[in-house]
Amino acid sequence: MSSTDEAAERTLAALRERLPGVDLIADRDVLAGYETDITGRFVGSALAVARPREAEQVAAVVAACHAAAVPIVIQGGNTGLVGGGVPREGGKELVLSLTALDWVGEVDPDSNQLDVGAGTTLEAAQRAAAAAGLELPIDHPARASATIGGMVATDAGGALALRHGTMRRRVAGLELVLADGSRVTRMAGLLKDNAGYNLPALVVGSEGTLAVITAVRLQLEPAQPFRLTALFGLRDLRAAIDLLRVLRGVPGLEAADLLDAASMELVREQRGLRAPLAGEHGIYVVSQLAAAEDVTAELAAAVEGIDPEPEVAVASDTAGRGELWAYREAVNESIRATGVPHKLDVCLPIAALAAYDAALRERIAAAFPDARFYIYGHVGDGNLHVNLVGPAPDDDGVDDLVLRCTAEFGGTISAEHGVGIAKGRYLSLCRSGADIEAMRALKRALDPTDLLGPGRVLP
Repeated sequence: MSSTDEAAERTLAALRERLPGVDLIADRDVLAGYETDITGRFVGSALAVARPREAEQVAAVVAACHAAAVPIVIQGGNTGLVGGGVPREGGKELVLSLTALDWVGEVDPDSNQLDVGAGTTLEAAQRAAAAAGLELPIDHPARASATIGGMVATDAGGALALRHGTMRRRVAGLELVLADGSRVTRMAGLLKDNAGYNLPALVVGSEGTLAVITAVRLQLEPAQPFRLTALFGLRDLRAAIDLLRVLRGVPGLEAADLLDAASMELVREQRGLRAPLAGEHGIYVVSQLAAAEDVTAELAAAVEGIDPEPEVAVASDTAGRGELWAYREAVNESIRATGVPHKLDVCLPIAALAAYDAALRERIAAAFPDARFYIYGHVGDGNLHVNLVGPAPDDDGVDDLVLRCTAEFGGTISAEHGVGIAKGRYLSLCRSGADIEAMRALKRALDPTDLLGPGRVLP
């Protein structure tokens, strides 16, 4: 046994002594499932995995790691795309898995709020809301595995952010464990409470670098009785933006997503799906309307005013809407099936999207002529997911090109997936020196020993 292995064994023995009753896994075969992200691009090695079953055990794990100087990487459903939730190489980081904190409380009918454990999946929370005649209006294709705690930590967005905002707007309260193992509970769900600093607001979007989220109080909304999904075929991204202006005038618009022709072709090939429209198009937009009554006539009238009128398929029944959304929701998995992708999640001013798309395609073609290039995302809020398959996973030239181009057009390097370890070096492209130093000051104040998520977010 090497000296490194001996040191790891001594550290594990010390943690086990401090953590009776906590599942502490060191079996290499089991660890493998926690050491690779969903894209396959980010791979590391963990000291061990801790799987606490309640908040008190989470606090005990953090306190023990604080005492033993063992860095922690927090992991939920492991659906992240920027490497923030997997350990780095070296085997020194403990993975703190929160999936066992999957309890779901009762809906509070007076406030339309719901308490859940951090390990509760989005799908489980959605079901609990629906059972009470309410909705959790945030959604994305990873709903069956993505956890609420992880979504809060990354301030997840998704298709419905156009109308309902990101996860930040859904957070009515948080239960936290700080870097020394102490606990903070702000779960009252009060609409008005300005007694001191809003610590939970700082933790939302901090990607597990400021505190560990153990429970979330979610703000729900009344269920909408009518939903209509429409898939449009358009010439290009400029036409998609023009369509968006029209759709904003139709009551109930809650989503406007897009996928390019390459993405549509790939999804159809991978999934064996028929063409959704009679013609071939450069861009496809999937929009969704949710209202108290049928708004089909309003949508038809609005679209008739467009010249040329776009080809469209519509559905208001659950199955039909699911079929139209399948083209958009299957893009991510379809791309992964072709190889290890470079996935860059960016957001730009909507007015800049068309020019950005043209410039980026030109630069990618010149620098990576053999790469397979796909763009999809949320045109309604300017969020694009840029995907390249072909360049080696460790070829940072792809990331550099895409993110620098994004900054040139006034965009941000991360819209909803986070910074993680993939984008920290590029943070200065969209944040000033003063901004970054203020973030560092917060990190030093709440986690002075850099215990939580070291190397994530901040370069």
